[in-house]
Amino acid sequence: MFAPNLFSGQVLFIGAHPDDIEIGAGGTVAKFVENKCDVWLCILSSEPNIELSEVRRSEAITAANALGLSGEKIIFAEFEDGKVVDNAKSVSKMRNIFKTHKIDPDIIFTHTSADSHNDHRSAYGLTIAVFRNKPILAYPVVNSHLTSKFHPSILIDIEETLKKKMRAIKLHKSQSNRLSETRIVEFCTLFSEQFGLSMAEPFELVVQAGAEKNLDIVLRLNDSPFNSFWYNLIRDEKLLVIHAHVVVRKNKNWDHPHGPDIEAINLIQQSFADMWRIHPAPLQHCSCDDPPLEGLLGKNHILLTGGAVSNSISLKYFNRFKGLRYVIDYTMPDYEEIYIVDRKQTKKIRSEYYTDKFDRILPKIDYGILTIMKNPFNKSKYLVGCMGIHRFGTLGCYEFLLKQRYLNELLDCVQHLLKNDGFQIIIEYNNIENKASLIPKSLHKIPSV
Repeated sequence: MFAPNLFSGQVLFIGAHPDDIEIGAGGTVAKFVENKCDVWLCILSSEPNIELSEVRRSEAITAANALGLSGEKIIFAEFEDGKVVDNAKSVSKMRNIFKTHKIDPDIIFTHTSADSHNDHRSAYGLTIAVFRNKPILAYPVVNSHLTSKFHPSILIDIEETLKKKMRAIKLHKSQSNRLSETRIVEFCTLFSEQFGLSMAEPFELVVQAGAEKNLDIVLRLNDSPFNSFWYNLIRDEKLLVIHAHVVVRKNKNWDHPHGPDIEAINLIQQSFADMWRIHPAPLQHCSCDDPPLEGLLGKNHILLTGGAVSNSISLKYFNRFKGLRYVIDYTMPDYEEIYIVDRKQTKKIRSEYYTDKFDRILPKIDYGILTIMKNPFNKSKYLVGCMGIHRFGTLGCYEFLLKQRYLNELLDCVQHLLKNDGFQIIIEYNNIENKASLIPKSLHKIPSV
């Protein structure tokens, strides 16, 4: 299911000043070099003072060497420091430079426009004007970025290349008074933690008309758990979310508010709004009672919410698919008992209950079945199932699919099955602590047929 994160094409990094690329994307440069990509650096400006200009040029070459690049892979555009502009003359100059060097990159990295430095903003404007049909990843420079306006969606893990990045930054000795190693590391850490990584460089994704052909390459670079999972699962296709309906029971030995079900729906909506950067958004929603639903099952990737009690599609189809170990079942005539059936061990998994201060009987420990498999109606699509005994178990499944830290844990557990096969795994949800947990020993492989 998952493609390698890096590729072997041509990559261009553009910086307004000799140290900008190292500060904003040095770890990523080193990572591409290690992956044998054709990597080029372009430094737009030089100091008006000739002596200082030579010093900074020498530092740039030495720093590039520390990242694994030779001096021949650096282009010095020779705009004057502080006077980089993105007008027609500059665009023409840059296009001629890149044509001379036979540079036609698959991906371009440049400054974000969310920056207080005029050269940095001009570098951004110049880049999008020169490369109008290319995807662009925009990096921040810690000293001048605008925190309120920089919104990254692509994170590239640099844990293994961080030392090279910091070594390259140190080689810009003439700038040592303004480069704080601590601030640079803290900056990377801040965004990394937000995306569920330990050390990564953040980038905004800029998609211009005509860039769609290379968009797949860019999105494969994203090391955030959310994108590593969802993009590689559904690409730019639709995900049809089939919601359960409320089941009214005359007699029941438990009670709970509808909050967890609403929370699960809100979680998927918010997660894709925050993290998905392909437009239009992939989500389509419908109820299991919407007609004619059967005709859509083979046309889309499916996210099926709720088991056989609350979702008629789960009852009619899911429980009869081949290769499943776990399904939701119940007793009749009034759903007196709902449980997970483990077909392999011929046993039932039941929720645990407690009585709250209002004398309501609530699930204390609920369980859900998380399923990912090839869609039986169309093997080129996937079916994802989030099915709890009650709504808390369903919410736990959603959390492992949508929250970064949970996704990391899930991917570590099931990575070996995702390339060709599907899986089922039981999620435990502690309603007292509002905490979801994997049960690794429950992992079941669903072979591709």
